[in-house]
Amino acid sequence: IKDFLDNIDVLVDGKFIFKGKLETNDYRIITFEDVSGEIDLYMDNSNIKVEGDYVALDSVKVKGSPAMDYYMKFAEIAKVHNDYVKSKLSELQEAQLADDSVKVDAIFEEYLVRQKEYVRNNFDLAKTRPGDMISVFAVVNNSSFSTPDEIKAFYDIIPEDVKVDPRIGEALTQMEKICKLS
Repeated sequence: IKDFLDNIDVLVDGKFIFKGKLETNDYRIITFEDVSGEIDLYMDNSNIKVEGDYVALDSVKVKGSPAMDYYMKFAEIAKVHNDYVKSKLSELQEAQLADDSVKVDAIFEEYLVRQKEYVRNNFDLAKTRPGDMISVFAVVNNSSFSTPDEIKAFYDIIPEDVKVDPRIGEALTQMEKICKLS
């Protein structure tokens, strides 16, 4: 976070204030000495409020940032999918131990359907803000379950000024390779 901060004020009772400006939305992390975990921030130039207990970082809420709200939509899509995968893992292991190939195949087929749904949800959300760095990463990270035409359609709606952002250069290169644009 220090890269863009004008100053950090540490107040009493564990409160602190960051002041600074970003040229574009960016992902940052807050960590604390001797505390396990971190606070994810996907920030814009909004006045944000970070509330919670630093010893229970999963209780922390970030409010006031449209960029963070957007990031959290992707996080929720991922949580729903990851919870589904976890719920199926023991069922899959049991079927494998029982040498029940019919059940294993059925679980795998269901997983493929759910994985495609997960990818579709990410793509649909990314298309709402194609100029946002997180959208580009969401599409690239899900490209293995996408067609080159889908990747190209998204690539084509990314604003030109975003395509020169060095933070997403590698992601754009991957998109170009998939679409054979380079």
